[in-house]
Amino acid sequence: MIVESYKDLLGEIELLEWLLGDVQRQLMRNRAKEIVGHEMPLDKALVRYDNLRERIEALETELELKRELVKKIRERLSQFTGLHHKIAYMQEIEGLSLQQIAIETGYSYIHIRRVHSNMKKTMIQSCNTEIVKT
Repeated sequence: MIVESYKDLLGEIELLEWLLGDVQRQLMRNRAKEIVGHEMPLDKALVRYDNLRERIEALETELELKRELVKKIRERLSQFTGLHHKIAYMQEIEGLSLQQIAIETGYSYIHIRRVHSNMKKTMIQSCNTEIVKT
């Protein structure tokens, strides 16, 4: 899955955190029902418990991966300096278009587009190198 933007990734993390909390609350409600004494066959209770635990583990794993991706994006953005850093920050964090960045920074659109293209190539090469290492 390709994350469209940094903000989308943060939104996905927020959603996963909410889902994780919801599933954990379901698990706690099931435990409370067991304590209160609601009758449920043991085999059904165990299957439900196992399903909830598996869902929690899957959500925790996905959440960890997305948080790691946010960390890597921030690390990569911090590697850029000067105009490169401004462009990366304004586009990925603030969500501005290259045209808007050109206006904000006072550089021509063509120059901003050229710098952005070079940055993108650098990041892709860096990511490919990292994938080959793992």
